[in-house]
Amino acid sequence: MLLAVRRAAWLVLLALAAGCATAPPTDGGDNGTDPKDGTAPRRGANYAFDIEAPQSLVDEIQRQTLVGRWQRREDFDKIQFDGLVARLEEEVQAILRAQGHFQGKVAVTSSPGRVRVSVTPGPQTMVSTARLRITGPARDDRDTMALIQGIPDLAPGRPFLSPAWQGAKRAIVDILNRQGYLRAEVASSEARVDVAAATAALELEVASGPRIAFGELEIQGLQRYDRRVVENLRPFTPGEPYSDAKLQAFQLRLRGSAFFSSVSALPDLIALQNDPKAEKVRIQV
Repeated sequence: MLLAVRRAAWLVLLALAAGCATAPPTDGGDNGTDPKDGTAPRRGANYAFDIEAPQSLVDEIQRQTLVGRWQRREDFDKIQFDGLVARLEEEVQAILRAQGHFQGKVAVTSSPGRVRVSVTPGPQTMVSTARLRITGPARDDRDTMALIQGIPDLAPGRPFLSPAWQGAKRAIVDILNRQGYLRAEVASSEARVDVAAATAALELEVASGPRIAFGELEIQGLQRYDRRVVENLRPFTPGEPYSDAKLQAFQLRLRGSAFFSSVSALPDLIALQNDPKAEKVRIQV
């Protein structure tokens, strides 16, 4: 694993020998210390923050922890220091869990003007099973189902990452939306993590809801031309199943015509949400 090393030369050699990396604060100096005594942070940083962790985690720890975010804030007060440090271990553990490391070890030490965190991530949790179930009319829609090939980026054997898990759910709902299932939603989801075995079993059910049809056009700002100018450019008719591809084609036609300097075509999703019984979605131009 590639490790981050951002300290003085002798520390680099020590870190490589020990199999870990050191990433001090990025405060404008080589190692974040005052050259006079080697302990106080250089001017511009409120304190020194040393991070010993794999490269893939160093930037996350710097950005996502309170110690990292408050290191350079001008409104920092020294009275906050102990409180920020007290939360650091749990914050780093949360970062590890999000990256699929559920057996990580985190050690935090501090002294006036300096914080040090040492991280051993432990084993990477891998996906053991990934079961996806689509319910509703979309299940019998071959064209739509052909676009959904399991849970994106989380097939068995892939690392289990929390951001990927959340993103996969959004991606499946987005595919259904683009195919006209504008009421699609996650019905249930579960990630069962076996910490000892470092495996995750995933189960996801997405309800498609009914396929919504194109509704009438709601045209705004059309003063110089007859509305038929817009209607004649649409590649769909009211009552036809909604398709994001056809909506995009409509928008390209509008923009490619000589009638408008600026134009967009969007589904009125708010009106659809406010009327649970609606079977058509109005297109706003």
